[in-house]
This record gives sequence, structure tokens and C-alpha cells, in this order.
Amino acid sequence: DGLETWAAALALQQAVAAREGIDSSNGIDRALVRGWTKPIEELEGVADLVMPGWRPLEVTRQELRGMVVANALPRWDRKRPGVRVADAQGLFIAGDWVGDEGMIADAAAASAVAAVSAVRAWLTQCLTPAV
Repeated sequence: DGLETWAAALALQQAVAAREGIDSSNGIDRALVRGWTKPIEELEGVADLVMPGWRPLEVTRQELRGMVVANALPRWDRKRPGVRVADAQGLFIAGDWVGDEGMIADAAAASAVAAVSAVRAWLTQCLTPAV
């Protein structure tokens, strides 16, 4: 298992900065978005740097312009939902509000990994003949 999600994100940012000759000593995010003016273009620009070739793979797009980002701290008395939806067999969820690990992007990435693992296990179970 390698790096924590936050460490992987930092390593990725440092690699992009080094490749592009960007001084990241005052925050890589500021250096990457300097000069970009539109939010969607900013995100696409970062995606072009860290995931070349992503554009032809995009299937659908959802824009949530002006959405307020707010998160609640995970609490001991109110757990976030897991990736499996109990009332719907074969339905799995991921997002910044799912799972026990991380907050915002870290939680989204961790729950995505957990959801993929759960889907693989479910598919294996479904495709394995009953004895």
C-alpha cells in the first residue's frame, strides 16, 4: 500500500512543479493557477498538467458553480455512511462525506478506493457459480 492520499497529492504537485519549472516554495496551488481566471479552465489546466490525455476520456460533466464548500468534522456519535448502500444491493457511493478516513478531497479519494474494492468483491461474488 504506498502513500497516504494527502502525501500522494503533495508528491504529485511537487512532480508537476519540478517538471514545469515552477517555484513551489510559496504554495504550489498558487503557482499552478497564477494567471488563470475562470474556475473551470483552472481545473482543466491542472488536470492537463497532472493527467495528460484525460479530455477524450471524459464521459459526462456536472458543473456546480457557486457551490459553497463546507464540511462537518467527523463525530464519534454520528458516523459517515460507508460505501455500500444497505438498501440497494450492488449500489456503492463515494465522496467527501463517505467513509471514516480523511476530510474533503482525502475522504473522496479514500472512499473511491474503498468503493472500487467493494465493487470488485461484489462482482466476484456475483460471478462465482454457487456450489
